[in-house]
Amino acid sequence: MERLTALSLATMAIIAFLLVLKSSVIALSIWLCTTWPERSEHIATAYRERPWRCLLIGLANTVVLVFIGLLLTSVEPLALIGLLLLAFVACLHLWGRSAAYRRMATKLGEPDDDGLPRALVMGGVVTELMFLLPVIGQVLYLGTTLRGMGAVVVTLVSRGTGFGEGVPPLPVSGDESAWKPDKTPGPHDPV
Repeated sequence: MERLTALSLATMAIIAFLLVLKSSVIALSIWLCTTWPERSEHIATAYRERPWRCLLIGLANTVVLVFIGLLLTSVEPLALIGLLLLAFVACLHLWGRSAAYRRMATKLGEPDDDGLPRALVMGGVVTELMFLLPVIGQVLYLGTTLRGMGAVVVTLVSRGTGFGEGVPPLPVSGDESAWKPDKTPGPHDPV
């Protein structure tokens, strides 16, 4: 009987930990999207418009950066740099989750225009619940995470703009008219 009690307590602790973790990820996505709305919109556009490219770029960047981070952490003088690199990769993954949440909310029929936080919560809950499905849910969750990471990387390197203000949107299917900066053109923007 004691063993059954211990098992049920451990199960409840795991469920509570997952609830707190998944709720924190959703809350962080809302914070990122409201703090940097333009950049988040570009990430969501890349996630939606270039799914396979984002998935492959996310996979490649995750494998390479995690490998380098783990390699650096094994060398004592460079361990801090390795940990910072792994933390940076985790931050990129978290920001990419917001694009997955937005996409899921769109598929559920929840429009972004009415309220981005509401859409992120709706999409986030469904996406995070998907993780609880055995095997298929975790494979899909990993795919959306890697695709989100790829969308963040594609957005960060597009046109060399980084995190600056007035970032032009990604062009859709070769439409160069989409490249219109909000402010005066910078050194990397077309004139």
